[in-house]
Amino acid sequence: YKLMVTNEKTGQVLTGSTALLPDITLSGVSGTWLPMSFGTNPSLIKWTSIPNGRIYQMIIRFYYLEKTSSGSSEKYIDWVFATQTSTNTGIDLEYDYTGYGFLQFVKNTIPVVSGVSRRADSLQVIFTTGSDDFNTYIQLSQPSLGIDQDKPSYSDVKNGIGIFTCRHTQSVTKGLTPGTTDSLIYSATTAGLNFMLHP
Repeated sequence: YKLMVTNEKTGQVLTGSTALLPDITLSGVSGTWLPMSFGTNPSLIKWTSIPNGRIYQMIIRFYYLEKTSSGSSEKYIDWVFATQTSTNTGIDLEYDYTGYGFLQFVKNTIPVVSGVSRRADSLQVIFTTGSDDFNTYIQLSQPSLGIDQDKPSYSDVKNGIGIFTCRHTQSVTKGLTPGTTDSLIYSATTAGLNFMLHP
């Protein structure tokens, strides 16, 4: 995409350009279920960095049904993973997660409420890719930890100040394995949240 803005008073032309980013091929999310390892080896989601794709982030969104005396409602919580950056194209990257980590995340995020029952529904893997310019902008926008609070300005447009770049988001929805559902219901970690097969 190319951007062109003309100032009608001065005649100055501001220009910028950015390439769109494609879907990333993710391994570890094929099949009906999203596996959750409750053993010593974590589950992995892997991908390879692409041209102009510099920064990556994954969110696992957990959907569940919550039932109270006044009715039922669908809710979700987001398990946000730290961003990863690639130094070049063709670099193999991965996220790892465990079933125990998922249960702890659920326990720490969903409150214990008396009289509420819940049913686990599904998981959605949301994967975002940002361009090189987008990553540079984020890095320069980070809070300064030193005494000098002056930050360098960053612009990727010509004859102006601003950023014209891209990021790409893709998602895939998966079911929970029966073992993960059982763990939400029966494990000591999440037992107080009152998950059931049929709330």
